[in-house]
Amino acid sequence: MSRRALAIALACTGAFLGFLDATIVNTAFPDIATSFKEATRADLSWILDAYFIAVAALLVPAGGIADRLGRRKVFLWGVAAFAVTSAACALAPTIEP
Repeated sequence: MSRRALAIALACTGAFLGFLDATIVNTAFPDIATSFKEATRADLSWILDAYFIAVAALLVPAGGIADRLGRRKVFLWGVAAFAVTSAACALAPTIEP
């Protein structure tokens, strides 16, 4: 595989991880609603809003950090952080209602 093809494949993988991250939060919404029975849908929508606001707010500083430290290094650290935090979420105990 050429360097260019590898770069494109990695960029597509990063975009897929971002898409996966956004859709998983929306997919988990019914389970979140089940865990918080007293909360209204409007209350629960703030969970999604806060999550996406935090992600959007971190994109600009992440770009600046990538400019200073190097795109490849920041990308690899980001993918590693995504993998570690995803594994931590998968291993977290569930809350029984």
